[in-house]
Amino acid sequence: MVSLLFVLSICKPTETYGIVNKPDDLINLTCNVTNGQIEEFKANCYQREGVGIYSMLRQVKWNKDKALF
Repeated sequence: MVSLLFVLSICKPTETYGIVNKPDDLINLTCNVTNGQIEEFKANCYQREGVGIYSMLRQVKWNKDKALF
């Protein structure tokens, strides 16, 4: 189940983040609505779990802020 989903589309590539019970929940949702291939998506996506997600999101914000200036 996907509890929260947000999409960042400032520049390519578009990034999707979500709070899910299992990473496969978000992967399956993404591939179903985009007609993507699950195995290809898994091979190319970044997955973070637990507290590691907070530091990764801070880095994403920092990089997006730099991209806007």
